[in-house]
This record gives sequence, structure tokens and C-alpha cells, in this order.
Amino acid sequence: PAFEGSSKGVHGDSRVYTWDDLHQRAKHLLQVYKQPALVEEFIPGAEVTVGVIGNDPPRVVGVMQVVPQQGLDDTFMYTLEVKRNWRQMVFYHCPPQLPAACVQEIENAAITLFRALGCRDVARLDFRIDGNGCVYFLEANPLPGLGDYSDLPIMTALAGWDYSRLLETILNSALERYGLLLPRHAYSTSL
Repeated sequence: PAFEGSSKGVHGDSRVYTWDDLHQRAKHLLQVYKQPALVEEFIPGAEVTVGVIGNDPPRVVGVMQVVPQQGLDDTFMYTLEVKRNWRQMVFYHCPPQLPAACVQEIENAAITLFRALGCRDVARLDFRIDGNGCVYFLEANPLPGLGDYSDLPIMTALAGWDYSRLLETILNSALERYGLLLPRHAYSTSL
């Protein structure tokens, strides 16, 4: 679905191999979610998500790789079922186990996309990296989940943030944007 989060509509049977299966899956999504559905090519490779907070400038607060507990698998999909059972199904690596140049490319792409898509205050952007190291943008989550099972809180916790720091940083970005808080450089040198 085009207007959902937390991988709603993305299940183990979401990857299809025939036009008939595609038609049936799309029809199902349109009926269940009553909204347009996104169809995209499946990119085998590493699953990575990036947290971005702030506006002027936006900053990457973490890059996290999602790895199935059974080991690296090019067919892995970060489905709704996986997210609901993440403790039993995946490991999170923050920073990711990828070459430094690849991580820098992902960070640069995340900032560029955050700005280009008109995101404000906070977003999470998802990528896949194929076997040749090519980075593919999958989607932006301009209102990412903030539950203890959500990627952004997990990512920032792995980066050493406590939950209150995450919420305060997001809130301060919005307050600053509305002119209700001094610019960040007036009270802090870092996120």
C-alpha cells in the first residue's frame, strides 16, 4: 500500500514471479487497504534503514543493517511478520557491516532524499544494497514508528541514545522549524 507504514501489506507472499500472481496480489492489496499500491522490482541484497533528524541541516542519526538470524540471504524480505517478531528473526547492526564508502553513499542519499521529498523534523529511509554494492532507495517513512519495536528507536539505542533524547531531538527540530526554539547551534554542538 502507498500510504501505510511498518510494512503493512508486505508479507512473505508479496514477492511474486508471474503476471497472474502480480495481478492477484495487487487486487488483494487494493481491496484490503482501499488505496493505491506500489509495485517495485525486488532487489536481492542487504537491507538498510537510515534515521534522519533535523531540518537546517538534517542529520543522519544512524544507519542500521537488518540481517536475518539464519544468516545473510539475498531473498530476505523485512516483512510485517519479521518486524513483529524481530527478536527471534533478525539482528540489527548499527553501524552496518558494509564498506565505509557504501555507508557514506547511503548517508548522502538519505540526506538528499530527505530534502527532495520535503521531509521535516524526522524520517526513516530504507535502502537495499545488491551484490555489486549498488545502492537502491526503496521508500521514505516521514512519520516513522516510535514504539520500542520500531526501527528508529532501535537504531538510536544502538547508537547510544536513550529514548528521551530521541523524542527531545525530534520535538526540538519541530519547535525550531516553527521559530519556537533557538537554533541548534545556540545551545548544542551536536545532536
